[in-house]
Amino acid sequence: MHASLRLDIVVSVYNEEAALPAFHAEVSRAVATLASRGVVARILYVNDGSIDRSGEILDRFADRGGVEVIHLSRNFGHEAAMLAGLDHATADHVAFLDADLQHPPAEIPRAFTLASEGWDVVLMQRQESEDESGLRRLLNRVFYRTLDHLARFPVEANVSDFFLIGPPVVEVLQREFRERTRFLRGFVQWVGFRRIVIPYVAAARVAGTSKYHGPRLLALARDASLSFSSAPLRTGFAAALVMFAISMVVAAYSVVGWMVGKPPSGYTTLVLFMTVASAVQFGLMAIQGEYIAQIVDEAKGRPVYLVARRVASRGEAAERRQAA
Repeated sequence: MHASLRLDIVVSVYNEEAALPAFHAEVSRAVATLASRGVVARILYVNDGSIDRSGEILDRFADRGGVEVIHLSRNFGHEAAMLAGLDHATADHVAFLDADLQHPPAEIPRAFTLASEGWDVVLMQRQESEDESGLRRLLNRVFYRTLDHLARFPVEANVSDFFLIGPPVVEVLQREFRERTRFLRGFVQWVGFRRIVIPYVAAARVAGTSKYHGPRLLALARDASLSFSSAPLRTGFAAALVMFAISMVVAAYSVVGWMVGKPPSGYTTLVLFMTVASAVQFGLMAIQGEYIAQIVDEAKGRPVYLVARRVASRGEAAERRQAA
């Protein structure tokens, strides 16, 4: 391998106490595999305000060396935790994955091999499983096709927050992408560097339940849309055309009814038209409100996350100070 032989593995953790021992064993095996190839890998856990024993378990991992733990002051969300890991990464290559073992750590050595061959972004594409409900698969397809249409750049379907990035992408994400509304798996595709997609099969969770369901999935879809397109704001013009067409149809129907002596009920027509118009107007106001809220958050300039403390073995801490 001719590229950098250092890798930081960023792992976002939120209330995963039951899964952490099995996950750490798996990711440690991946680190050992990398070490046999001359790659020095560090595991960088980001504790996103867990309220179970995850923080305590992570601190014990740090005592063994090769591990650093960043404890955030509260739960800031998965995207903020990933950004915190990226900001504290010091290696030229950085891999991201979750701690539930649905992102198999065994794939990291393969991803790093591809990165060492010159790929700047290695995306891991989740293969659809028969265990997933038909509705979930349908929603995934609709989401990625809609995002691909809105984003105006090629978006790979079914990629997850499991990917590896090389030096140019690490540098630009650390320096330039400081937005409050984030969709990191989209950012690594937007930047346009050389990328490759490799498939993986997601295993079942070893413990706990998924943190992405219901409202959180809707929030993720909203943030992804707002991050890459202003097209929703332009729906106002389309809505105006539709309402104008409806108005013309209603007017023509009323005129014809009056001419044949059977005018439509004015009350019914008026109520129907006002209901449709109000629904469209409130919908457009909601879209505008989301963009305005995003602008307000950006204008406030508050930190995306706050670090409560960092934990690493003495050897790791001394090595970081020497590198600095």
